[in-house]
Amino acid sequence: MIRTSFLGSMVVPIVVLMSALFGSSVAAETFTYGSGVPERSSASYKGIYPMLDKITAATQKRVEFKRLMGGVVVQIPTGLQGVRDGIVDSGFTIMQAHPANLPVASLVADLGGLGTDTYATMGAINEFMFLHCPGCMADFRKQGVVPLLTQSATPLTMACTKPAATAADLKGLRAVALGAPELRWAARLGMTPARTTFAEVLQQLQLGNADCFVAPISWIKSYGLQDVVKSVIEMPQGVVSGALPLFFSQKSWSRISEADRLTILRLMPEANFHYVHDAYVEFDEAAKKEYQSKIRFVPGDKAMAEAWAQYQAAEPVALIDLMERRNVPNAKALVDDAVAVFRRWHVEHAPKIRTPEGFAEVMWREVYSKIKP
Repeated sequence: MIRTSFLGSMVVPIVVLMSALFGSSVAAETFTYGSGVPERSSASYKGIYPMLDKITAATQKRVEFKRLMGGVVVQIPTGLQGVRDGIVDSGFTIMQAHPANLPVASLVADLGGLGTDTYATMGAINEFMFLHCPGCMADFRKQGVVPLLTQSATPLTMACTKPAATAADLKGLRAVALGAPELRWAARLGMTPARTTFAEVLQQLQLGNADCFVAPISWIKSYGLQDVVKSVIEMPQGVVSGALPLFFSQKSWSRISEADRLTILRLMPEANFHYVHDAYVEFDEAAKKEYQSKIRFVPGDKAMAEAWAQYQAAEPVALIDLMERRNVPNAKALVDDAVAVFRRWHVEHAPKIRTPEGFAEVMWREVYSKIKP
């Protein structure tokens, strides 16, 4: 006959109680994360990887991730469908690639022309998307996905294959860019704009099909442009926006306990800061330092600054027209809200968001504390 001690008889009840209070290794789950972004990209190893690791640590390994990077399962253009259709549990996508599936939410990708500061733009696009754009959230619900953040990068610059320092130098040159706001900016300067892709930009510049690329400084390094770019006008010319670096399928998100979902949301404000600072701001600074001896970096001139002011003043009209062409109701009110949010983050919040702690405090108060887990 097997005897059971009093201590032994208490083991199961204690385990059950501890599991209920704190979670249990039995409840742990590994979620697949799929991205078309290369593993070597700073956005991966300095941006998303630390974020995923922090989620795993904060949930005591109840939420872990298997990383499937570099397009091995989903490409950047198919990131939304990959998560939506359950090919992966979570992943990366860019909203401008999905105007048909995200007719309202893809507006976030077109707001870059309203911003000139990395951190202010990061705060503004998240506040706008989560709290001021019910149509954005309706788009995500329709697709069966749950976004945890949207991302800005560093300010855009004008990188050219020939010496260029002023607005007059740029007039008549051919510029390529990834997004519509940048194309509108190039047209304002009297350049001939054309849309390109990450994969095509180097060839476009090498073959002389384009003279300039509107992009952050770090992309010179990321996309191997250091041998073709001769000059960079550094004046901020908008901020890249519209990526969803971390979003879940609704089905996968619901498998996480409500307590752990709240824990993850509480991580997001400071994670937002480190994502753009570590993967973009520091990488920009390092790239500029590395290439200063072979590339001329210049600030731009008064005429370029005046052209930028005119461009920004015209952007709301362009955005309203875009939304109306997509048959989005209340387009003017939606864009007016976006402009007001950007202004608040660039003016009122700007002095407080230069450190991780300051940014996290404002972002939690203004945005994430108002999101249901």
